[in-house]
Amino acid sequence: MVRTTVLLAAKPVKRKHRAAPRRKLDITKLKSDDIRLALQQELASALSSDDTVQWPEFKTTVFNTAAEVIGYRKMHHKDWFDEQDSEACSLLDDMHEKHLIWMNDKSNSAKKSAYIQARGAAQRRLRQMKETCRRPSRHEGLL
Repeated sequence: MVRTTVLLAAKPVKRKHRAAPRRKLDITKLKSDDIRLALQQELASALSSDDTVQWPEFKTTVFNTAAEVIGYRKMHHKDWFDEQDSEACSLLDDMHEKHLIWMNDKSNSAKKSAYIQARGAAQRRLRQMKETCRRPSRHEGLL
């Protein structure tokens, strides 16, 4: 008979590292005629040389020139809460106040129903505010 002792240890899972996401250009600045003209002039001067015949050189030249002229995006997502901060805070303060009043007197059903109504009103209004900021109005695209 042979007696052995084995020590088993689980190795940690190797996680793959993702490459950093590529920064995006701020193309909203191209709505301005001045910036568009400046970008056209910079691209014309940068592409006038013969070293941009091959695709990789052409691609890097165009991207670097555009990055210098228009720059990168600063903000990825529009924060809907900042625009309507005072109204949202007043709704939430009212709801929290009614909640505290109800918590101090849990047996009072009128205070509970007042809190539930305030909570529902706050949720409805906050959802409306969020939807109006996310969805552009119909008439914005027509101008």
